[in-house]
Amino acid sequence: MNDDDKSHEMLVMWMELQQAVAQFARKRKVRFQDVDPWDCSDERVHDAWERLTNPENLSDLQKWGEAEEAIRQPGPWTCEAIKQSHVRGQGT
Repeated sequence: MNDDDKSHEMLVMWMELQQAVAQFARKRKVRFQDVDPWDCSDERVHDAWERLTNPENLSDLQKWGEAEEAIRQPGPWTCEAIKQSHVRGQGT
């Protein structure tokens, strides 16, 4: 898979996560920004987070974080995704 395909795949995973969080936030009547996907009990959010933080995605998550850093401070979701992907990779 080339870098463009990987970037597209990473973007799709982030979008799926955001959609799941938005749906959960609407259902629970909470603000989107108040939902931490790594600490969410919703199955759809949990599954999207697990796919994103798969240890196989660590390198791509780090590149994503570097791209965010080039334009602004990486967001908390990116930082936590990198951290959890790294930790999950150590357990395998």
